[in-house]
Amino acid sequence: MKKMVFIFLAMFYFSNLTNAAISKEMFLKEVKDVVKKGEDIHVNFYARVKKEELNNYIEKKFKKFNDTISEREAVAFLASLMAKIKDGHTTVFLELGKFLKRDVKFLPFKFYIIGNKVYLIKDYNNKITKGSLILKINNNPVDRIIKNISEHISYDTIGWKKFKLNNEFFMYYYLLYNPTKQYEIVYRDKKDNLIKKKIINGIGVKEYKKIFIKEEKKYSFKQISSKVAIMRIKTFDYDQEYFSFLEKSFSELKKKRINNLIIDIRDNGGGNSDCGELLGRYITNKKIRVFSYIQVKVCKELKKDQNKYGIHKNSYN
Repeated sequence: MKKMVFIFLAMFYFSNLTNAAISKEMFLKEVKDVVKKGEDIHVNFYARVKKEELNNYIEKKFKKFNDTISEREAVAFLASLMAKIKDGHTTVFLELGKFLKRDVKFLPFKFYIIGNKVYLIKDYNNKITKGSLILKINNNPVDRIIKNISEHISYDTIGWKKFKLNNEFFMYYYLLYNPTKQYEIVYRDKKDNLIKKKIINGIGVKEYKKIFIKEEKKYSFKQISSKVAIMRIKTFDYDQEYFSFLEKSFSELKKKRINNLIIDIRDNGGGNSDCGELLGRYITNKKIRVFSYIQVKVCKELKKDQNKYGIHKNSYN
């Protein structure tokens, strides 16, 4: 019988960080509490980093801090600390709602990042040509920006890092660089291949949300020729919508006798691994082995929050 496993994802909240600043002493205590929580909750907190290495990193960074630490500095450090763990499920979440209380200005752009190159795929002010290569933002070379942001993203797969870079670039940029009302953009124009410079006015968070935070279709299916169809899966949510989508799509394939299917999972944010197994049943008759082994750790936090997260006791007993 298949064994169901639930992983408890710990999200850390710091009441002191809602203020403009925190004392160095208080913040160190918070950081030690975070590490202790990680050791208690995580199935293997030091799987990809040695404990000594993590402690040395904390000590080295705290020597450089002033007596008081700003909220941005604190969150940035915590993000870099969790990045050392190299686990996409153990991270510091940047909430867009937090920026609503501040007069933050974002670029009215949508980027697509490949390696250390940043391409403009949408300028909502129509001032820079679509497809242009962004070279600098406020005199900061984009390859250095990407390197800096990457050091603050906790990921165990390159795909997850790419997802975070492409979907949360501006939140990380605000966190790590001085926020400005205007942005100086140096770019190579797609139209004539010339290097140009423009000053772009930033937009507020509410406007940014209206433009960018649109509910995309989680799943889509389209026949692109008489013999080929494409299926796009943006997330692996194990729910009725996913079940119905697969059933309807594969029924259509069979009905129209389409033998070639492209399954596009680029920029998929992840989810329940059972979704992949279910998809596999539609595309092959062979048994699919999702895991070679599963390691589980039950902590008091999981038991305490079992009702909150809808986890039943018999799932982990």
